[in-house]
Amino acid sequence: MSLSQAFSQSLGVSQTQGRFGVEISDPVEKEKRVNELVQYMLIMDQKKIPIKKRDINRVILKGQNRAFNGVMEEAAEKLLEVYGFKIIELQDKLKDSYILVNNLELNESQKKLINTNQKDNAEMGLVFVILGMIFMNQNVIHEDEMWHALKKLGIFQDDLHSTFGNVKNLIMKEFVRKGYLRTELNTSTDPPTNDIYWGQRAEHEITKRNMLSMVCDINETQPSDWTYQMQLVMQEDQGSQQQEAENSAVPGPSSSSR
Repeated sequence: MSLSQAFSQSLGVSQTQGRFGVEISDPVEKEKRVNELVQYMLIMDQKKIPIKKRDINRVILKGQNRAFNGVMEEAAEKLLEVYGFKIIELQDKLKDSYILVNNLELNESQKKLINTNQKDNAEMGLVFVILGMIFMNQNVIHEDEMWHALKKLGIFQDDLHSTFGNVKNLIMKEFVRKGYLRTELNTSTDPPTNDIYWGQRAEHEITKRNMLSMVCDINETQPSDWTYQMQLVMQEDQGSQQQEAENSAVPGPSSSSR
C-alpha cells in the first residue's frame, strides 16, 4: 500500500473513489495543483493555524472540490517524503482542518534555523509552561488556577506584557486557535470557569515523555516520582509502538503499481 493509498483510507475514501471520478484528468494540471498545495500548506503552517479544507478548495482547487482527495493524497506523500512533514486531520470542532507535524528528529542547530524569531520562541516557551501545568495537574487546569500560577512568573492576565502583549488574548484565543490549547466552559464551578486542556496540535507535536522529562529537570526530580504522569507516558509509548507495528505490517507498493 502506498502512502497516498494509506492517506486516502484515513480519510475514509475507497480506492475506487480515489482513482475514478474525482481526479483531475490532465496530469500536468494535477501536478501543478499538488505543488501549489504543498507550498500553500508549508506557508500556512508557519502561522501555526489549522489549514481549512474549504480554503484549500477555494485557493488551490478553485471550485474543483471533487478533486480534493486525489490532490491531497499526492501532496501528503510529497510533504512526507521531501519535507518530512506529516499531515494530520483534526477532529471534533476542528474537523475538516489540517496541521503539519514534523516527522523528523531535528538537532539543535536545525531547530534554530527553523525558528529564529525571539518573540515566537518566547511564545513557544509560554506554551510549554502552560502545557506542563496541564500535564502535571492530571491533564486539565482551571483558568483561574493557570493565572495564579503564571503570576509567579510575572505574567498577569490584565497587563500588556513587554514580550507577549495582550497575554489573555494570546493564551485564550491565539493558542487555542493554533491548536495548542483547548478550552471547555465548566458550569459546575461558581462562578463558571474555563477548563484548559492540551489541544490537538500539542497532542501530535509534543510527547508526554519529553514533557515529563522537562518538568523533572526543572524540579530536580525523577520520572518515577510522578506516578500518574508516568502512567500516561507508558500509555503513550504503548500506543506509539502499536502504531509502528501496524505501519511496518503494511506492505509497500509493488513494482506493478509504480
